[in-house]
Amino acid sequence: MRNILKFTVLMTVLGLLAFGCSRTDESQLTAPTSGILKSALNGNETLGDPVGITIASGSGMVAAGKGLYPNFDGAIAFNVPAGVTVKQVILYWAGQHKIASGDGVIKVNGNTVNGSLIGGPNFFYTPYSSSTYRADITGLGLVVPGANTLNVTEMAFDDKNGGAGVLVIYQDMAEPAATIMLRDGNDLAFRDFPEPRKSCVPQEYTFSAAMVDRQAEMTFFFSSISAGRPGILRWWIDGVPQPDVCDAFSNPSDGAQWCTLTVPIVIPAGATSVKFEPVSDACATTVYPGVLPQSLAWITGALVIEGVGGEGCTPGYWKNTRMHSCAWDQAGYSPNQDFDTVFGTNYFDPNRTLLTALQTGGGGYDALGRHAVAALLSASHSGVDYGLTVQQVIDAVKAGDKDLLEWYNEMGCPLGNCK
Repeated sequence: MRNILKFTVLMTVLGLLAFGCSRTDESQLTAPTSGILKSALNGNETLGDPVGITIASGSGMVAAGKGLYPNFDGAIAFNVPAGVTVKQVILYWAGQHKIASGDGVIKVNGNTVNGSLIGGPNFFYTPYSSSTYRADITGLGLVVPGANTLNVTEMAFDDKNGGAGVLVIYQDMAEPAATIMLRDGNDLAFRDFPEPRKSCVPQEYTFSAAMVDRQAEMTFFFSSISAGRPGILRWWIDGVPQPDVCDAFSNPSDGAQWCTLTVPIVIPAGATSVKFEPVSDACATTVYPGVLPQSLAWITGALVIEGVGGEGCTPGYWKNTRMHSCAWDQAGYSPNQDFDTVFGTNYFDPNRTLLTALQTGGGGYDALGRHAVAALLSASHSGVDYGLTVQQVIDAVKAGDKDLLEWYNEMGCPLGNCK
């Protein structure tokens, strides 16, 4: 999953093509991500931090949904990667109703599930309101690696069942833990209504900058979606507006009233925020004669940013061969091997061994040499969750990218002294 690029001050922003619902689009945003919230009552008329639930850690997420209008039941089918560990399964459902707060009790594969009301009831249009429910169903043991089907039954909002969506957080032991950020609630938008129903509250996600580009995915659940009505996804990188995405959620291909949208993102090196806003309107270049724009209830916004490895050992650790010779052995290298031979370079005349490179102070190629050896040994050691492969380390050394190697080397060393 790692897409390691050399750190650069300039960040190339790729254009975002039109998206449809219930699919992962092949287009990509170039973005970072951030989190300023305006939550009210656990998400009423805006999304907010999940209340009453702890979001699990993991290396990835799967999302899927099913529209349940005009039916009372339906099947959510999806695949979880083979060989992973399922960490958490979160189910959402939403709809429109005239009385009470909709339907907070449903069944999933025959199991009764009681949901928490996390958004609403919010007045939508006379005489109907919109509400969202959420339940952590991990403990039911219904989701496993491979193919899955969740049969959602007995949902009965007294106007329209919007549908249901599932988020599955998993851990692939071959991948470092990802950054997972989740907002949820019930945020309504229709262009011709007054505020707060006229527009959605933008959601911004923030995190620390990285020295490398990172892959990410942003997943949305929407309810009250009708086919053929225009909508816009607006987005910002570090506060800078990007081109509008037209018809981002205009077709409820999960079935009537529900849309699952997953957007791939490239987060540039150095970036710290991305913001999204679904909009009930048509782009200026889109012609929809006589067609009203999309009305919607925004249910979730889940951001998953790939991990870059959380461990690395410094040159100071590796040059102490008296205490750490066993770590060298486990990494598969000898202190006496020639630097230029190992890395395929011609940097030093006279030649330096790997240990000499570690022991030589100074800047320029001397600093590159120290961090090159430390990076190579960390990447080669099975006990270090290093963010670069051996080949990526060698490529960075040939490119002279000392800063990238130093950034990874200083993440924290899990290795101790030899016994």
